[in-house]
Amino acid sequence: MKEKLLTSIFCKNCEKGFLKLDNVFEIDQNDEIRSGTVKCTGCLATYRIHKGILDLLKDKHVQQAYQPNKGRRDSLIRKGGGVYSESDLAQRKNLDEGWVFDTATNFDYILTKLNLTGRETVLEVGAGTCWATHRFAKLGCECVALDVFTDNKLELADFWFREHNVYFDRVLSDMNKLQFYRGSFDLVFFCSTLFCTQDILSSLTDINRILKPDGRVVLTSEPVLGIFQYRTMNQWKNHGAGRPNTIPTWIDFVKKAGFGDIQLFFPQSLNEKLLNQELIYKKTSWYYFVVKAISSIWKIVHFRQFVMRHFTYLLLLLTPVALPLLLVARKKPEKANLI
Repeated sequence: MKEKLLTSIFCKNCEKGFLKLDNVFEIDQNDEIRSGTVKCTGCLATYRIHKGILDLLKDKHVQQAYQPNKGRRDSLIRKGGGVYSESDLAQRKNLDEGWVFDTATNFDYILTKLNLTGRETVLEVGAGTCWATHRFAKLGCECVALDVFTDNKLELADFWFREHNVYFDRVLSDMNKLQFYRGSFDLVFFCSTLFCTQDILSSLTDINRILKPDGRVVLTSEPVLGIFQYRTMNQWKNHGAGRPNTIPTWIDFVKKAGFGDIQLFFPQSLNEKLLNQELIYKKTSWYYFVVKAISSIWKIVHFRQFVMRHFTYLLLLLTPVALPLLLVARKKPEKANLI
């Protein structure tokens, strides 16, 4: 981390004091503090800087809530008896190819819709290996990557720093209560992360707080289930991997959290698969024949554009399978608030 990061963070222990550098044990040639400590000017609580990452996660038990997902991902680190390299892990080559394709395709598309100037301040929550954060940084944005894990996650940012000549700060913390001051960011980004939080509405409300006036929240690849998929929802919940919601529920959360100007985009990963006829189901399934019929006419540009423009909400409402959410919403004007 660099010292400037501390101007946007308050102490989680007392929620009042400012954070200031206490000790610097190691600093690199780019002025990144690799090792040291930070102290609260109020309650004198101390936070560690390790491998360039500011550790705000005082309660390590929080990580246990995410163990089901972490265990699933970490089990993929070895392949064929070998060990993935830092480069492979950073680029997510150890993960399911289909999921990586979906998230990357949806991210690439949403990035074209944001019209960023490169002067924005961006927070990615649940940054993981920082594969998306580094893309924002390459545009010139001032970025912060936040995640609840460092091992094989935030630590892999060193690959992006070294190989892509970018920089962004990293914070070890959970997303249930963020320690950033009001109005710290222009944009807050989630990729398949928000559905894992303990309270989606509370998290979105806190995101609204840390956004600057007219700031935006971006949700990509958050799972959406159709309104008739109650059994599937319970299965997700029982496996401890977060709980997806229907599209009316997602939009209701966003509105109640104080956002407006909501833009809903057709899942681009689905668009690509329909164009390439890559959606394969058992031929005994009725869904197979429906998808095959749609795929056969999906290459007709006017038909495709018409469906994507007018039926995205209906598709997400009635989908019989989990589909990725692509949503951008803007912070509504608020009354003066001193907190």
